[in-house]
Amino acid sequence: MTGITPQTLERAQREWKEAEFAIATQGDRISSSLRQVVRYLEEMGLDLNQDETYELLAPDLNKAAFDKAVTHGAINDALQHYHRIIAPSQNDALGVYDGRRAYGLERMMEYELPEAEKNIAKTGVPGSIDTLARRQLDLVLAAWHDGTLEDDMRLHAARAAQDNFRTALYYYKEIQKQGPNDNNFGTARSGLSYADMALQMIERAGSYYKAEEIPAEYSPFGGWDEKAGTVKF
Repeated sequence: MTGITPQTLERAQREWKEAEFAIATQGDRISSSLRQVVRYLEEMGLDLNQDETYELLAPDLNKAAFDKAVTHGAINDALQHYHRIIAPSQNDALGVYDGRRAYGLERMMEYELPEAEKNIAKTGVPGSIDTLARRQLDLVLAAWHDGTLEDDMRLHAARAAQDNFRTALYYYKEIQKQGPNDNNFGTARSGLSYADMALQMIERAGSYYKAEEIPAEYSPFGGWDEKAGTVKF
């Protein structure tokens, strides 16, 4: 082993301790700390396939144990991402939740779940994953494989398409009220952006999207503005 520097090794050891603590407390910095450890080890030119490399981080650590920690992080990332997606947030403005959920599920099926499953195939589910997390993991993976997550993504994409169109329509009406002037550029750009997002969501929704009469505007007092009527989209 060559290229070991005390400063870089100390940083790697510190990040490993951070990862250990996050694993013990079900924290959210597991994967980020482990990625940083790997960067430091590579920076020192160490062989990531050798147990001796990981023994530099902690006397009782080897490659298999480190790989299990990586798997724990991948599982933790997937479950935390899932819970963030499905839970409505008080920060969600009107019409935001469906789009956030559709985008989130799409990303989860493309990245977090395949990464978790790849690591599980390599190491198995680590013993550091508690029973409740294991049950949740089984549920989410089953929902991914049987198409439930994709169905949910398409359903919320269809709803998001309507919300984005509704917002685009709002900007269009604002331009009509103001008439042609040099100050409309930002309003027009926002309207076009939402119209484009509506089309993207229609593409994601596939057969789940069906044009129908929808309320044209939200009421500033909550619910729908009945005076605004409906529009077909």
